[in-house]
Amino acid sequence: TKRSLWFCDMLSNYDFNSVMEIGFLSGRNLKYIKNAFPTVSISGIEVNHLAVEFARNKLPGCDLVELDLHNLPQLNKKADLVFTSGVLIHIIPNELENVVRKIIDKANKYVIHMEQLGSGDVCAGPKELKPSYKVSSQIQWNQDLIGTYRKLGYEPDVLELPMDVRTNGARELLVVKL
Repeated sequence: TKRSLWFCDMLSNYDFNSVMEIGFLSGRNLKYIKNAFPTVSISGIEVNHLAVEFARNKLPGCDLVELDLHNLPQLNKKADLVFTSGVLIHIIPNELENVVRKIIDKANKYVIHMEQLGSGDVCAGPKELKPSYKVSSQIQWNQDLIGTYRKLGYEPDVLELPMDVRTNGARELLVVKL
């Protein structure tokens, strides 16, 4: 909740009329954005069917679609601002550039990421992978988003998250102006 409020406050620095969240899960971020920016068009994609149904009930009037982000080109919609929060840690590093291209294609002005940053190393996973953060049955990666955007010709702004809103390993906010 605290992080969603901080994120909405930070968004007031940008000019946008539409927002799309990739991987909205329960819709918490979108709910706060809708309350803070009532005239902004809200949309999102989420792979989890139950989460989509839950969020649709919580956010009437928002365009919430059940879709895997790998299938993002099928979505006939764009937004001024597209963002992810704790989603890209689940993408295999050799697929990251392709996924980022798909996200950029859906954004008119900005792409923003609240994600764990790194060099593509395993931060969570089975012991034999030597995770840097925790041993887990689920593999997660510290993504090299800065390097990926630079490779694609963008220079992202990196904003440090305040200590009280750092969760799930995210310490920075990456803002890419298109």
